[in-house]
Amino acid sequence: RSEAVQVLPKLAQKGNSFAIAVIVERLQDLDFDVRRAATAALLAAAGKGNASVISAVSALLEHRDPGVRRTAMRALPQVVEKGDPRGVAAVSKYLWHENDDVKLIAHRTLLSLSGTE
Repeated sequence: RSEAVQVLPKLAQKGNSFAIAVIVERLQDLDFDVRRAATAALLAAAGKGNASVISAVSALLEHRDPGVRRTAMRALPQVVEKGDPRGVAAVSKYLWHENDDVKLIAHRTLLSLSGTE
C-alpha cells in the first residue's frame, strides 16, 4: 500500500481531487509506513495552500487513533504555507494537551509552520 501511495502523485496531475482524496484517506491507515508515504505524497499531489487539503488534514487532528493524529500534525507543514493562520490555529490548541508527547509534536509543528525550526 505504501508503494501505491508513493506512485499516485506520479500518475495523476497535480491537484487531482481523486488522487488527493485517496492520499488523505491513507493518512488514516493502520500501518505507519503507509501513513508516512501518504504524508510525503500529499505535497507532490496537492502542493501547499490547498484549502480542502488543509481542512481534511486538520480534521484528522481529532482522529481517535493517536498515530493518525501525529501523522496529521506532521503532514500539516507539508500542505500549509509558512505562517498560514489556518495551520497555526489547527495546531495551537494542542500546545496545552494533557499528553506531553502531543504538546511536543504541536510545538515542533508550530516551529515548522513559522519557519523558525
